[in-house]
Amino acid sequence: MQKLSNEVFGITIPSAVSQSINPIFIIIFGILLGAYSKFSRDHATIKFVLGILTMLICFFILYIGCLNANMEGKVNYMYLITSIALMGLGELLIAPLVKEQATILAPKHIRGLVMGIILLAVFIMIGSPVGLV
Repeated sequence: MQKLSNEVFGITIPSAVSQSINPIFIIIFGILLGAYSKFSRDHATIKFVLGILTMLICFFILYIGCLNANMEGKVNYMYLITSIALMGLGELLIAPLVKEQATILAPKHIRGLVMGIILLAVFIMIGSPVGLV
């Protein structure tokens, strides 16, 4: 948070609040997607592509934020909020499709094992030094 200007519309936001941005947007987007988006195999590819595009836009916004840093090297807080919101949306679009494909493609007698392997792979990716980069 050293390189982040934590003022939004003149209000100073504590650094700890940044930890709650993603869960807030997951709840908001989860409710909206659950209410207005019914699952259909016809739309699965479109949702996956939209998820990848939102992730792309998320990291592009972070890049633009770094380019627009002020003279002290601090980035506006809105870049962080916007990018985390888009990352949450992308996560909600991609994750259910990956889990659904795993249950469809895995043989019946090892579906639970395949789901466990997927969750373990995500855990290892997040917990490993590669996930910390």
